[in-house]
Amino acid sequence: MAEEPIAIHVRDLVVGFGRNTVIDHLSLDVRAGEIIGLVGASGGGKSVLMRTLIGLLPKREGQIDFAAMSNGGVGRRGVLFQQGALFSALNVRQNIQFPLREAAHLSETLLEEVAIAKLEMVGLTVEDGDKFPSELSGGMTKRVALARRENRPLPRDDRTPARRIMAPARQSCRRQVLRHDRSSQPRC
Repeated sequence: MAEEPIAIHVRDLVVGFGRNTVIDHLSLDVRAGEIIGLVGASGGGKSVLMRTLIGLLPKREGQIDFAAMSNGGVGRRGVLFQQGALFSALNVRQNIQFPLREAAHLSETLLEEVAIAKLEMVGLTVEDGDKFPSELSGGMTKRVALARRENRPLPRDDRTPARRIMAPARQSCRRQVLRHDRSSQPRC
């Protein structure tokens, strides 16, 4: 089986604050579809690395390249916050619809279809869409955040149901969630 292409390529990355160097010449390759975990001591640079990769912190030296981006990694990227960063006054369905309401002028019907498709995509039920963040477990919160973040462009005038448009993303997302759930279980 052929190896997947490299999706994130980091070479000799140096990041620091003032005189303090937090990351000193880190090199890393992440292949498409690969899931990695960053493990280390508090203050070891895990969050600094992630913030640098998504462009929130500047690098002192080094190279960061993302697949199909020859402009140094500048492009569309998403962040899935550890605690979900859901709006507490909105129910799950409204949280999922929020970015679409802001960016794409979609009908209420299409917004509903997209929210239901995204709930199913991450293994949640339509009934879960009526819950508020305070009523969710930690795992459910992360799934809602993933559903909200996973925005695929939708044809605006397409009569195809949102579930069919998002079918390929649904399978990929479900595999990612299941992998995460299995990997977080204790090993005996």
